[in-house]
Formats: sequence, C-alpha cells, structure tokens
Amino acid sequence: MTMSGLPKLAKVPTDFGFTEEHALLAASARRFLGQHWGSDSLRGFVEGAIADGDAVDLAPLEAAMAELGWFELVLADDRGGAGLGWLHAALLAEELGRVLCPVRWSSRALAVAVLGEAGVRATITFDGGDTRFDDEALQGTHPMVPDGARADVLVAPVGDAWVAVRLDGAERRARAVQDPTRACADVVHDGAEVHRLDGIAPTPLAIQAWLLHAAEGVGAAETVLGMTRDYAVERQQFGRPIGTFQAVSHPIVDTMIAIERARNLVLATAAALDAGADAGRVEPMARMAKVAADDALWDAASRGVQLHGGFGFTWDCDVHLYLRRALSARAELGSAASHREALAERLLRG
Repeated sequence: MTMSGLPKLAKVPTDFGFTEEHALLAASARRFLGQHWGSDSLRGFVEGAIADGDAVDLAPLEAAMAELGWFELVLADDRGGAGLGWLHAALLAEELGRVLCPVRWSSRALAVAVLGEAGVRATITFDGGDTRFDDEALQGTHPMVPDGARADVLVAPVGDAWVAVRLDGAERRARAVQDPTRACADVVHDGAEVHRLDGIAPTPLAIQAWLLHAAEGVGAAETVLGMTRDYAVERQQFGRPIGTFQAVSHPIVDTMIAIERARNLVLATAAALDAGADAGRVEPMARMAKVAADDALWDAASRGVQLHGGFGFTWDCDVHLYLRRALSARAELGSAASHREALAERLLRG
C-alpha cells in the first residue's frame, strides 16, 4: 500500500489551539483538587470501600464540582452550560485522573451534553446489554453503568436507538470492581418509560468518551511516574540513589516517553474536535489516544510497583491505587485489541 492510500487524519493546529484560558483552567482545577481531594482522602476512600463498602461520602466533593460548573463544561451556553471546548474538557479530565477522583465526571458531563440540560445527575453507557422494548416499555439490563447506583437519569443505547430513562424505579446492583474509584452498577429495567433521543450519532459520542478516558489515564500515569521518580532519587543503594542505575532510569524514561506520546494524541484529538473536523478523521486519533493512554498508565503503574522494590508490594505504597486504575481502564470503552483491530481494518481499507 502506498502512503497515499493511508486513511487521512484530521488536521490540527500546531499548538493544539492552546491558550492562556486553557492553562488557567488546568491550574485552577489542580489547585481545587489539591484542596478537596488529597492523597489522604483517596486512601481513606479506597480503604473504606474495600473494607466494608462504606466509603467516604462524595456528596460534598460532587457539590463543589457542580458549583464550579464542571459537569456543564461542554454544554452549550444557551442551555445553561459553559460552552467550552473539548481541549478544556481534556485538560480537566487529566487533572481529575491525576488524583484518581472517584466522581464519575466524564460520564456525567457527556450525558448532560447529550440531554442539553444543566443540573441533572445523569450518566451514560455504551453497552446496551440485553435491553429491549416491550410495547415502548424498557426491559432488560444495562450492565456496568458508571455511577449507576447514584445517577438519576441514564443515557444509553437500546438496540439501534438511544434513550434517556429515569432510574427512580430501576433496580441497581452494585458491581465488585478492581478500582473502587470507578464505581458502577447493573441497572435492571422492568417496564420503564423512556424518552427517545433523536439524532444521536454514536461515533462522535464514542470519540468524546474515548478522549476523556484517555485524558484521565494520562493524568494518572504522570502522577505514578512522579512517585517512582521521587523514590528513585531518594532511595539509596550502594552509596548512591538507585535512579543513577540504568536498570532503573531507563524504564522511567521509557514510561515518560509513553506518557508524552499519549498526551499528544489526546491533545490532537481534542483540538480536532474543537476545529470541527469530520468524525471519520477524528475516530482513529481517538482510538489511538485511548490505547496509548491505557498502555502508558499500565507501564507507569506496573513499573512503579517493580521499581519501588519490596515497598511497592505493600499497602502503604500508593502506587497500587494507580495499578487498580490501570487494570480497570484497560477494560473500559473497549479493549486495546478491539481498538487496534478497528484501526487495522481502517488502514487496510485505505
């Protein structure tokens, strides 16, 4: 195949459209999360969830995020939202991923944008499960719904249709997960009334979900990389920091390169969406970003455990929290194999 036969990707600005406004959003988000969701809060949440399911109450954190308008970030301003772009959203998602924020922000922000309604506690899933219509009443189960135990409204596919369904009467079955910060539940419907959502294009919606997922992964990977780097500088062996040994420093640098590659794919995807690029050209970029971010997070977390030595295998080392996120991230929104297969098919089609 000649280079001219390769599928074309969307064109993006050389600076990804980055402005001072984007930098201010990222800085303010990092400052806010540092004040409201530090490592002690994260550890307490995970310990409580694993011990007896009685995790830290997220209502105050969620209320503070809502007051800042984060859930309506990409909702059009004439609908009560901030009307900001996907680069803003990606930068915020990166900061949320950096601290493993357990509030399912991306699922709610996407659902709010689809519904066009501010202030609603909604979530979205892309897995229709075994749901079906029975005389316009919804039957069946949507599995593994993000924040399914707490959301009021669910945006989801049912066959070829997309619907919004209120969850007042639905049965919620919390699922055991590897990462307690990614709570989800099976939502069982028994005759629920639905509102059909016309004009929903699943591919652009999936692109947005992959983008935000990847951005969170980049943030998480960079945090655990920082932990490992700091440990390699502080830990002494044979009279010098272990970071001076190539067996330690080279894996750290390899991980840094993987993170930067994933970040560039995330920023390029966000910039292409903001530029109004055709979904067909943005889709492969979003898929690559999702896979690259999942791989980078896995590399950072697994190498972090190894390079922390015996300490890395203990509960006291926070790296295991990020290893949990890496494991759950690889299973969300399609596996790396499925995305690579889709990319390969597109490449071979030309």
